[in-house]
Amino acid sequence: MAALFCQANGTEILTLFKDALSQSPTEPLKEPEWFGKVNENTVGVLTDGELASILPLAEQCLVSARPELKQAGILFMLAAVMRPDSAKKLTPSMSALETIASDPGSPLKNTALYILGSTRPTITPGAVSSLLGHLPDNDNTPEQTLTIATSLLEDHNAQPDTLKKVLIFVQSNSNPILIRGVLAELGLQRKRDENSLDFIAAAFDNTATRRAAIGAVGRLDRDVRMRFLNQLKQIANDSDESPEIRSAAEAVLVSQ
Repeated sequence: MAALFCQANGTEILTLFKDALSQSPTEPLKEPEWFGKVNENTVGVLTDGELASILPLAEQCLVSARPELKQAGILFMLAAVMRPDSAKKLTPSMSALETIASDPGSPLKNTALYILGSTRPTITPGAVSSLLGHLPDNDNTPEQTLTIATSLLEDHNAQPDTLKKVLIFVQSNSNPILIRGVLAELGLQRKRDENSLDFIAAAFDNTATRRAAIGAVGRLDRDVRMRFLNQLKQIANDSDESPEIRSAAEAVLVSQ
């Protein structure tokens, strides 16, 4: 596989797309060749000119009625979003990705949502608006909602109002899987804002999210953890609490 990574260049990737778009609908794509030549390593070293030549073809694939072409387009975008300049380079492709993200029946919806929220060095303003719009979609799975929420929480340029909207929605959703995922993200990001800390504090009151709330607190900066000392002590000393939860609270207290 490493040899395939080294062999692929912009011309080969461009040829792959041209051939795919000109193929008969009954002719399958050569998947091993695609995965060997279209990946983070090969797309990451494309020149600006090569990328500009390939992107329109990848967009054609994204909006194609043929599932295999959509898959080829999404594969390229998934590799391209890892580039450090992807926020700028992929802006023209956002509308095609949005089309997929708006299709509740698309098996590529989750991947499209991920790409929209993963551009570097930051999420584009258009993608922020799109993701916020999709956050309350009734057809979202918990995993898709979590993909949206974590993308917005990871955005270092996010406005406080955006973070507040995300946390209010997640809390009102009451899905433990979703709440635990967001708690993990808040801990990883070492959030210090009041909305994030209030969200963590509220999660202590639910047995389904208490362990995740303790884990989130354990990742916060030491001065921020002070806010949760009373809750942690109460849990650690509660004989009715499970041994696992009590031990987790005690571990955070010891680290304090």
